[in-house]
Amino acid sequence: MPGRHRRARRYRPAAVDLAFAGFLLAVAVLRYAVLTDRAAPATVDSGNWLAFGNALLGDRTTRDSGLAYPPVTPLAMALLTRAAGPVVAVGVLGALSSLALAAGTYAALRGFGLRWAAAGLAALLSVSAATGEAAAWGGFPQLLAAGLVPVLLVLLDAALRTGRWAPALGAAAATAGLLATSHFVVGYAAFAAAAVAGLHLAGVPRGERLRWSRSRLRYLLAVAAPAALAVPLYLPLLDAVGGNRPSGTDAAAVTWANLFASLEFTYRDQPVVWRTAIVAGLATPFLLRARWREPAWRLAVAALGSVAVATALTREARGLYFLPFATVLALGLWSTGERHQLSPGRPARVAVAGLLAAAVALQAWSGLRLFPAQRDYYGIVSPDLYAALTWLRDTPPGTRLGVSTVDDAPLGWWVEGYVRRPTWYASPLRWLSYGDELERARVANEVFAPPFPQDQSVAAAEAAGLDLLLVSTDSNRYEPAAMAAFVEGHPCAVVFRNRAAVVVDVRAAAGPPAEGGGSGAGCGT
Repeated sequence: MPGRHRRARRYRPAAVDLAFAGFLLAVAVLRYAVLTDRAAPATVDSGNWLAFGNALLGDRTTRDSGLAYPPVTPLAMALLTRAAGPVVAVGVLGALSSLALAAGTYAALRGFGLRWAAAGLAALLSVSAATGEAAAWGGFPQLLAAGLVPVLLVLLDAALRTGRWAPALGAAAATAGLLATSHFVVGYAAFAAAAVAGLHLAGVPRGERLRWSRSRLRYLLAVAAPAALAVPLYLPLLDAVGGNRPSGTDAAAVTWANLFASLEFTYRDQPVVWRTAIVAGLATPFLLRARWREPAWRLAVAALGSVAVATALTREARGLYFLPFATVLALGLWSTGERHQLSPGRPARVAVAGLLAAAVALQAWSGLRLFPAQRDYYGIVSPDLYAALTWLRDTPPGTRLGVSTVDDAPLGWWVEGYVRRPTWYASPLRWLSYGDELERARVANEVFAPPFPQDQSVAAAEAAGLDLLLVSTDSNRYEPAAMAAFVEGHPCAVVFRNRAAVVVDVRAAAGPPAEGGGSGAGCGT
């Protein structure tokens, strides 16, 4: 009988691990199917990662390889695109990155001693609307790096608690992974890691704090060491990003006036579930403050507090996307206590398990059901527009392109990444960071300023040395009547046209009309 009992104890963790892995696999398959459901690559930002990746692989046609950006996602996007095309590349990266935070959080909760509660809480993150939103717009670096945050915090806590090198070196590896993946998540992780160290120090008797600090300093230095190696990457990156931070009146900035609305947007598909969870998560560290020396308590408080710090310092709504993760850690803290207090057969424990299962079911149903709409909203490249990009790939190398927006999204990122031609793309400047791209965007914004197209637009394009203009007819700024009038006056200027795109030859548009009025499509050019 004792041997049979031991086998059962070994089997249950394996069962929950396999069940959770199967759940994540199903989510990945569903998201991949949505991201690749048409003959065009999904997301806005993936074109940007592709352009960066091409530069890192030696293609300086559009961007200098010296431009600083964490390389993991750009390299993965570029290599996958070269192997399988951009549609598959986006599908693979989007599906896998959307699971990273759930996987990392599950590992942390399992470290707290949780089993099925860990699976249920982490599953909420994998199918949340916030995760789907990030995967739909191409936030792969943030998603991948977010999965390393709980790993870093758990290993750092273990290193400071035990004074052992193994978890310290593991935390250093997590730090290196974060630095190589997302500069934005690095900031949140740094705040949380500092909070974990500070809470550890607060738990040491005052008379022993100096000795404890000296004994743990080597581990902290080891965890932070990768940051010293990343200085050449991060100094120009932070300088560029810091120089274009959103102002207080920018729609992208979080203010006291829009804080609650920005928060509600992250869980808009299941507000009741997440409002309840967040209130419970925020209350848990206070209600269980007697357990403040436990790792679960430290990690929950560090994660929750860092959401407030990151949002206040950056003033970006993206800081609020960490709140569901911090909430889940806090609920994990509560679950570790209930696991000991409630026996498996008690009605209260069954009721709690039932509520968690219902929440996961509701979130999975609504989150995965919402994902196709999110994909459509951020999928600025339609199949017809993708055909136009493919046509542009056959233009002579060095052809200078001007590109319009698609509903204020920078379509030019995809042109840079996929077409691989020098590109001046219209865009709201708040989406851009580097001086070169800001300068090119200002030129393109002038070219495509309404009313477009007109002779002044062509003159501005010609003055900038542009050869072709790609105009998206899917954009809310496209005016069919104005384009029809322009084509009538410049019949030889249009060299490509389909339902989603018009390509205008700048030289033909700037020259005199063709004799006989021309016949369109470049008049045979």
